[in-house]
Amino acid sequence: MPAARLPLQRLRGVTGASVVLAVMREEMAITVSSVPGDLEPLLPVRDGIAFRLDTAAGKALRGPLRGGAVLDREDVMDGVCCASLPVRAPDGRTVAALAGMVPAGRRLDALAQAVAEAGAAITRALARGGQRRPVPTTALVL
Repeated sequence: MPAARLPLQRLRGVTGASVVLAVMREEMAITVSSVPGDLEPLLPVRDGIAFRLDTAAGKALRGPLRGGAVLDREDVMDGVCCASLPVRAPDGRTVAALAGMVPAGRRLDALAQAVAEAGAAITRALARGGQRRPVPTTALVL
C-alpha cells in the first residue's frame, strides 16, 4: 500500500519495532506491507503472511475500538509484545490494522502513541488519494 510505505518506515525508525499493515481476508489478517525490526529472526515479518484474528492486529481489524490501542503483552507469543490500531478510510471505515511488535520489556504506551501517529499519517495519505495494492491471493499462514 503506497500510502503506508513512509509511515511504516518512520515507525520502525522511531521505535525499532517490527511493523506490519494488515487487511482482512477470509477471516484471517493478511500482511500487505511490512518492515522488519528488532524481532528478526525471532518473529519474521513479510508481506503476504496470514495470521489469526485473536492477535492485536486481528482485533483492531474487527471493528471500532474505544479507548486506544489493542495491546498484547506476550499473549500470543512469549517474548513478543504488540500495539495495534485500526487504519481508517476518510469515511471512517476500518480498512487495515497497523501493528508494531517489540521484544517484551519495552514500554507499550510509547509504542502505542507512535503507532497512532503512523496510522494517522496513513489515513491522511489515503484521503489525498493513496492507491491500494491488491491483497495477495495466496499467503503463508503462521
